[in-house]
Amino acid sequence: MLYGHFRMFERATKDPHIARNFKHHNWQRVFLEKRTQDPLRIAVYELTVKPNDAWKSYGVTREFKVYQVFLVYQNLQETIRDLALNINGKMNRKVNLDDSTQIDLASDARLMGYFGHNLYFDSPTTFLDISEIKPDREKGVYFVGCITSRDFANRVSADGLHKMLFTTSLMAPEGYNLLALLDSIAQAHDGMQIVEHANNAYRYFQILGGQKQPGPLFINQSTGISLK
Repeated sequence: MLYGHFRMFERATKDPHIARNFKHHNWQRVFLEKRTQDPLRIAVYELTVKPNDAWKSYGVTREFKVYQVFLVYQNLQETIRDLALNINGKMNRKVNLDDSTQIDLASDARLMGYFGHNLYFDSPTTFLDISEIKPDREKGVYFVGCITSRDFANRVSADGLHKMLFTTSLMAPEGYNLLALLDSIAQAHDGMQIVEHANNAYRYFQILGGQKQPGPLFINQSTGISLK
């Protein structure tokens, strides 16, 4: 896929369209594991962020690293189950990088989510009810696929969860959507800025791919729009 997540992250440092849209795009792959069972692939990308004025206003003055951990599943129901367990702090999955850095998804991750097909279109009652998600600490969550504001956002209401990005219409959950969200995090964007950045990136790459110009479709808890 031209705009698949791996392909976008692999070429993020040299693609002029990515550089034009995202300030922070120098992602480097630091881990890759291919498996015979779900998750079929685990990949980790690293980004070094130099704090801007927004970060400094929060007291962050030193460079820091951001890690994007991809877990690629064949069984979509297991995807949601494992995501819920990770958010709840009950999934004992650790990734050991070559530099001896260990990432514990349950305890280290502060932003977790899902990109892909909206499972509620097919089997709304046959997989773990995401209303059971009760985080062990404050975390941001996102679900990016078709109409996830209707089928996911209103089912995720636990205290400590910050709803970062959801959608209001049919859409393509492609790699530039995630690059936009992570670029917003790296720039310390507020909720409204996250939505604006995601909408702008989606419009740009959809037109670049020959599609009609889409209207705004991303929302979060800062937009003032009902998530139900």
